Amino acid sequence: MIRYTLYTEDKEGTVEGILELVSKYFEGATIQRGVGLWRGKSEYCLKIELMVDETNIRNDIKLESLVSDIKIVNDQETVMVVKDNPIIWYL
Repeated sequence: MIRYTLYTEDKEGTVEGILELVSKYFEGATIQRGVGLWRGKSEYCLKIELMVDETNIRNDIKLESLVSDIKIVNDQETVMVVKDNPIIWYL
């Protein structure tokens, strides 16, 4: 499994719109609200985690499309994305 973690601003009413965008490209995600720091200023943020099949090369393409959509909806220059390969246990 591959984990993508996206960090974006949480503007008023953003969660519902982000859920709609994520569901357009992926079947599941976890979205958490938080407070972040960007350029010395605090802001509300969303942390979006996606767990996807590492054998599906289309996931990178879908991720790029999702990030593009988030940037438009949130009027942002960038969305931070972390891609890693965690060890996962189902207990």
